[in-house]
Amino acid sequence: MGYELTINFRQPFFARSIRELWERRHVTLTTWFRDYIYIPMGGSRVRTFFQYRNLFVTFLISGLWHGANWTFVGWGALNGVYLVIARLTSKPRRRLIETFHLDRVNILLNPLRTVYIFILFLTGLVFFRSPSVSDAFRIFPRIATDLFRIPSLGSLPAPYDVTRDMYFLFGLIVLLNLYDWYINREWTFLEGPIARTLVTSFQFWAIMVFGVFHNQEFVYFQF
Repeated sequence: MGYELTINFRQPFFARSIRELWERRHVTLTTWFRDYIYIPMGGSRVRTFFQYRNLFVTFLISGLWHGANWTFVGWGALNGVYLVIARLTSKPRRRLIETFHLDRVNILLNPLRTVYIFILFLTGLVFFRSPSVSDAFRIFPRIATDLFRIPSLGSLPAPYDVTRDMYFLFGLIVLLNLYDWYINREWTFLEGPIARTLVTSFQFWAIMVFGVFHNQEFVYFQF
């Protein structure tokens, strides 16, 4: 439509490391914290211990930015710990890969890395979405015991129609991810009018089918 917008999400759940996840997720906010919190504290230009401190404090503050609640502090602290551990173990992991030539089986390891990082991210979201820290710690054992108690598709709330809308939604997600994947790799032929028209049409259809049109507060209003 003629607007040039910053790409804010670059398929973060395909990331193969926790650092890559935050380079691809919520890019504008992450960049702001990098430029105004992490770098002014010294960034990576200081001694190793202070690099770890800078990473941890930056994510701790990002948690507080979302709200004055211990759950957000826990979410930020956990992601800070993830990044510190990743940096602490980067050299041993690299030596392990070189010793056992694991880079030759990346086609097998990369999907496992992606799933592992996604699970770490979801673990943090338990704190992020819980009403309190005590509720979060009650949720974790329930995940372990009730993991496979998935409700049937027939119990989905309106306006979902299992025979139509769920299949359409699946196709829409696949289409948009393929389009995003190609655009990020500068396959310019997909920026043509036909491709744009198709994707935009599917987006409008998705809004009409799955949109929430009653009064509902946007989640970021609380932050």
